[in-house]
Amino acid sequence: MKQSPNNLGLMIVMLTLTASTGPTLGAQGSATLTGLVTYRGPLPLPQKVTVSRDAAFCGAIVTIQPLVVQATSQGVRDVVVSLSDLSGQPPDAPPPPTIIKNRKCSFVSRISAARVGALVEIGNDDPVLHNTHIRGDGKTVLNVAMVPHGPNIQKQVKQPGLLNVKCDAHKFMQGYVMAFTHPFFSISDESGRFESRGFRMACTESPSGMKRLEPCKRK
Repeated sequence: MKQSPNNLGLMIVMLTLTASTGPTLGAQGSATLTGLVTYRGPLPLPQKVTVSRDAAFCGAIVTIQPLVVQATSQGVRDVVVSLSDLSGQPPDAPPPPTIIKNRKCSFVSRISAARVGALVEIGNDDPVLHNTHIRGDGKTVLNVAMVPHGPNIQKQVKQPGLLNVKCDAHKFMQGYVMAFTHPFFSISDESGRFESRGFRMACTESPSGMKRLEPCKRK
């Protein structure tokens, strides 16, 4: 597991599935991956930012929590989870849009994931002007003023990787979109749990008798 250098809690998890026991799956089968992402150790301290614009609506001070961990499960919220090496998976339906709202001077959702080819749709639910600025790989993808309660703006995701979402009018607003070339990703919920459905798996057996589940690949 690797954590992005901005230290704001966005994590990318790559998983390998192994099984020492269990029924034979046959040549191929459809699988659902579920899991729990946990964090142990001291939490990063919250960041308190003084608001210099629209403080009457946004508040004089904004508190940003870099990492959100549930006390009971130690599960981490908003972790992006993806399977790797899925070049042989069959295509599915067209990707749904990813919705990001400017709401109460924050991005909802702050952490998102999207398919390449999908639309990212930005809206402004606030009575103040926002300016949504999306960058990827050091280049501007979208930079648009969002008038209060104005129409949504759409932009197609054209390549995989991490997109940074900021508001140039309110510097404390920050979000992220992780883009993938496949649909087999998920984002952990408030308890740290995630689920990814519908990918094809093959079950192979090593000389030692250990069974291994792997994503199917093209022959």
